[in-house]
Amino acid sequence: MTKTVSVSWISLTITSATAAAGVVPLLLPRKAEEDIQDHNLVVPKGAQVLINAWSIGRDPNCWEEPELFRPERFIGSDMDVKGRNFGLIPFGSGP
Repeated sequence: MTKTVSVSWISLTITSATAAAGVVPLLLPRKAEEDIQDHNLVVPKGAQVLINAWSIGRDPNCWEEPELFRPERFIGSDMDVKGRNFGLIPFGSGP
C-alpha cells in the first residue's frame, strides 16, 4: 500500500467516524437574527436555536445507511472535517 492510499484511507476513516459519532451531540446555542420559516416551522427573531449534530449524523435523508461505519462512502466526495460542509458538522459551521 502506498503512502497516498494510506493517507487517503485515514482521511476517509476520520471523516466517517466524525459523521457517525460526532464530537458533541449539540452545538453551541445560536440566536436567530431574523424570523425564519422552514416548511411549517417558524423560528422568531431572537429565539435561541440548538443544532442537534448527533441526529444529523444519523439522518437517513442525509446519509445512506447512516448506522453503518463505511469510510468508502466519502470516496470522491469533497466533504471533510474542516467545518465547510453542513451535512457533516463536527465542530460547527458559520460565525
